[in-house]
Amino acid sequence: MAINFSTSEVLEKAGKFEKVQDRVNYLVEKQTKALKAVLYFCYGPVEWLVPDTDPPYKPSPAESDVQNVLKASYNKLRIYVKGGGYDTLSRTKREMQYIEWLETMDAQDAKLILAIRKGEIPYPGITRHVAKKAFPDIAKDWK
Repeated sequence: MAINFSTSEVLEKAGKFEKVQDRVNYLVEKQTKALKAVLYFCYGPVEWLVPDTDPPYKPSPAESDVQNVLKASYNKLRIYVKGGGYDTLSRTKREMQYIEWLETMDAQDAKLILAIRKGEIPYPGITRHVAKKAFPDIAKDWK
């Protein structure tokens, strides 16, 4: 049985490889739609509609078995960016949904979502260059 890694665990492990090509190969090997979405929403041309400051939320307990939540719900990222189909959603409702979503996922994945909103991946070695090399299909409109 294969070990099921959360999106943040994949990025953290990939960042530990010394060579760029090894990072790229690992990301490609472990790719999921959620992983690609996280990289796109971090480095792509998106305008976030949630505040830059971290909202008050309760991270899920470490013993919670929720490493699949981000993989299953990555599409919700569209709610929190301009042009994602939810531009008319009220700011209050959007921010409440954002907090609720963060509270349902793995604590490390929640930290990852908070970081990508600022255009950052919290794991050294996972740069725009690495993401672009691993997934050129999502990087075609990156500057």
